[in-house]
Parts: sequence; structure tokens; C-alpha cells
Amino acid sequence: VEAAPVGIFRSNLDGRFVSANSRLAALYHFESAEELVRSVTHIGGDLFVNPAKRGEIVRRARESGSFIQDEVEYRTKDGSRFWANLYIRMTPGENGESVLEGFVEDITERKRAEESLREAHKALERRVEERTAELLAANERLTELDRLKSQFLASMSHELRTPLNSIIGFTSLLRRGLTGPVTEEQVKQLAIVHSSASHLLRLINDLLDVSRIEAGRADLAREPFDFAEVVKEVTRSLQPMAERKGLPVIVEMAQPSIPMLGDRGRTLQVLLNLVNNALKFTQKGTVRIAAAASENMLRVEVADTGIGIKPEHLGMLFEAFR
Repeated sequence: VEAAPVGIFRSNLDGRFVSANSRLAALYHFESAEELVRSVTHIGGDLFVNPAKRGEIVRRARESGSFIQDEVEYRTKDGSRFWANLYIRMTPGENGESVLEGFVEDITERKRAEESLREAHKALERRVEERTAELLAANERLTELDRLKSQFLASMSHELRTPLNSIIGFTSLLRRGLTGPVTEEQVKQLAIVHSSASHLLRLINDLLDVSRIEAGRADLAREPFDFAEVVKEVTRSLQPMAERKGLPVIVEMAQPSIPMLGDRGRTLQVLLNLVNNALKFTQKGTVRIAAAASENMLRVEVADTGIGIKPEHLGMLFEAFR
């Protein structure tokens, strides 16, 4: 008992120690076990920070009939405090009266560590909340900036395209010699300018389309048109590109005419982009356009024998500019 690393005791129900070891006396800052037994007249009132706690523990020990455990905050002789695990049970005494026996294990360092951990968790939660609020605010600012950007680009369509249309128009006049004679080399150079300006105009149109959609300003027309004529127009416009690459464009349409109600320009744009991509990424083989109407639906397929799309890239299909 004297060599044990925990405080060991016996006490009566009235709250006085019957016996104790030196370790228990040291926990309460008494010089000896004898001083502890002699000086403490009521364990609950003298040593428990919460005196009512002892009464609750005694009741539980009486009902249990075996060892019970609880965490108790104790007060020492000099007024300092410490936390301990109290293990206690009620047993018959030598004179037939019940006595309490058990041991006290100092857990102050563990409690301090737990409290530090709780404080760290609280501080982390506060930082996470603050950071989340900052991110939400930043996201709202970015959303607003993106909206303003889209509105700006959508409203600038005329200003962006007018200079390019002028470059394309006047280059065409120069190439055709309508403003005066030009050499063969100049015609080649003008053709490069015309092609580059046309390409840039297409890129700006695509950018403006996306911006108008994001800004909620992409209005779709609703008018009757023939989708079969759209397919013919696409194949005619892309025929030079197909011939340069030696690729036949196969058109499969079950009906000679496919009446529709919608935006002819946007429909043409979608099909033109798909077929243009098919031709761009196909070096040999064929490009096929298939269209068939059934009841109130139109199914259109564009297939090619090109490099295809890697499975890991399929998720990016509907991301802008991917």
C-alpha cells in the first residue's frame, strides 16, 4: 500500500478517513498520512471542490455493491486544486458498519491536455468559420465580377465586331482589285489577313455567345425553318476544308425535308461547330452527318474517324472553352 503510485484510503460514511497511505497525503499536500487522517473532519466539505459530489458517489457505491469510478476535482490543504480518478466501493467494516475503500489517481495533466485540446478545437472551429465567411464573401465578389464581365462583353458585341468586319470587308475589296491593282504576292498576304481576321471574328462571336448566355441575354428566335436546308448549308460551307483533307462528308437523312420551329441561326451554329471539329481532328476516313425526325423530336449525329476523346476528358465536354 505504501509503495503504490496512487492514493489508497478507507473512510467511514460520516466522511472521516479511517486509514490512508503516504501517496494520498501527498496528493492533498499533507506531511503524512497521520496528519491527513487527523486533520480532515469531513472529506466532502474539506477536500471536494463540490461537496455534494461525495454524497452522490456514496449513494452510487451503496447501490452498486462493487467499485465505481468518477472524476473528482479536489482541494488541497493549501487551497490549490487537482483532478483525480476516484475508484471506490462500499464494504462491511470490522464492527459490522459499512466503510468505503478505494484509491485516488491524479489526472491533472491529462485534464489540462484535454482542456488544451478543446481550446485548440474551438480556436480551429472559429478560424474555419472566419475563413468560410471570408471565402463566401470572396465567392460573392467573384460571382458579381463574373456577372459584370459577362454583361460588359455582351454589351460590347457591336464595338468588338465592327472593326473586324471593316478589316474583313476592306481586305476583300483589296484582294479583288476593286481599289487598284495588287500583285500576286500581295493577294497571298491579304488572304492571310482575311483568314486571320475571320478566325478572330469567330472566336469573338463564340466568346460573346457564352457571355450572353451567362448574362441571361441569349434570346432564341422561334420561327419555322427546314433542318435539311441547314445540313446542306453546313456541308457547302465546309466543303473546301473537307476537300483539302480528302475527307468525304456523308449525309444520311431519312426525310428529304425536316420542318422545325426554333432558332435557325443557333441550330446552324451548333451543327457547324460539330462538323468543323470532326473535320479538324480527322486525318483520314470519313465524317458522317445523320438526322432523323420522330414524332416531336429530332436526333442529329455527327461521327468521324478521327482521334476521338479520351474517357478522362468526357467530363469536360460541356465546360466553356474546353
